[in-house]
Amino acid sequence: MNKNPEKLTGTPRCATRPDSSHKFWRWVTCAVGIVAGVSLLVYQKQGRKAERSAAAESRPTQVGSPRESAAGAAMSAGDEEQARRPRGRPARLSPRPASEPVAAGQGQSGNVGSLAAAQQLIDRLAQLDVSKGLLTPEDSQRLNKIFKELVAQGPAGIPAIRAFLERNEDLNFSDLKGGDLADYRSLRMGLLDALKQVGGPEAMAVSLQTLQHTADPWEVAVLARDLEQQAPGQFRQEALTAVRESLAQAVEGKLGERDVAPLFQVLQSYADASIVADLEKIPPQWSYYAAITLANLSGGEGIPALIRQVQDPTAMSSGQSDIALRCLAQASVEHPQASEALAEMARSSQISDTAWSAIASALAGYNLEIGKPLVNNSSGSIAGPGLEAYHLEDGGQNLFSTPVTASWLDETIDSRLAIIDRLLSANPSPTAAALLQQARASLASKAVALTIVPH
Repeated sequence: MNKNPEKLTGTPRCATRPDSSHKFWRWVTCAVGIVAGVSLLVYQKQGRKAERSAAAESRPTQVGSPRESAAGAAMSAGDEEQARRPRGRPARLSPRPASEPVAAGQGQSGNVGSLAAAQQLIDRLAQLDVSKGLLTPEDSQRLNKIFKELVAQGPAGIPAIRAFLERNEDLNFSDLKGGDLADYRSLRMGLLDALKQVGGPEAMAVSLQTLQHTADPWEVAVLARDLEQQAPGQFRQEALTAVRESLAQAVEGKLGERDVAPLFQVLQSYADASIVADLEKIPPQWSYYAAITLANLSGGEGIPALIRQVQDPTAMSSGQSDIALRCLAQASVEHPQASEALAEMARSSQISDTAWSAIASALAGYNLEIGKPLVNNSSGSIAGPGLEAYHLEDGGQNLFSTPVTASWLDETIDSRLAIIDRLLSANPSPTAAALLQQARASLASKAVALTIVPH
């Protein structure tokens, strides 16, 4: 084969340009093809849509069924809650386990409540006439019944509850004469408990939303408790954030005369070392609340802060260290670091006779606690034989001392006796020695009642 390019045989390809008429007809052909393709696609789409419409018309429909209405309302509630949720604090909602009992108002028959009925019930609650400052037994009975009927509406009533809570309005029953007969201290408290009883992700979402926006100490505490019970550990950081923000408003005087005790109860229940620094900065008007909270942190994280307080010369001279010493005594049974600090101060004669009285009382088993304990109906009063309540004008602090029983001290009597003996060996003042001996005698008599032989 001849590989010389100059001598290749055959007809060479022409690079000549086609004439203009040929180009025109090529473009016409392309345009016609595109139009035909688009028309075919449109025709096919319309045909499928017609088939679906015909199939839908052939099936029976149930317009406005209760289940569909409830589902639509629930979806709207979830979507709106998602839009309103503050940035940086996402909700993490877990569905209820399959073994959990069915919520009120949602029985096995599939019947659910009504949003309209829930709205009417809330309107009846909000329109209660309290102009005379009185709540009759009949009024209380009617209120309690309405709250039960609201819970019976189940998830369908959640949007109505959320709408009222967002209005930031309330009706306080506890301030009315006869209000102690109502199941709840206020209208909002009843609605929050209704959310808890209904349960489920939608109710939890409304509870979380309210927790993130309310500054009322009771509401913060109740919501934190309810969310913890429904999803243990899942919303603790949100609860602590709410407590910090509410306390900040209280420091600025924005909460009026509201008692902040419930906020410290939340810290006792769910906090850890991360809040010790916050408690050390608490203003003096809440020094009792702060000290009791530090002593009750479950891991003993607050003990070093209490020791720093009792060793502060300024606090000692002003008497502010007395409550810290009592709290150290309360914690000394479980935390050796606390008992060691007490013994060291006793040896150096740094404890006043007034403080010794508080220490002896704590070692005998009379522990100070904060405010009203959170109970199921969020408004229960403290009562019982031997209980003592205290009110401090400074900061409006409310404390109580729990009754002491032999059975309650059963596992700690020997430890308490050992601590008392250690303090007596430090040769305290005659007043202090007498107080400690009284505490020892009280514990010994309880040990005899339990047939315990003290060491």
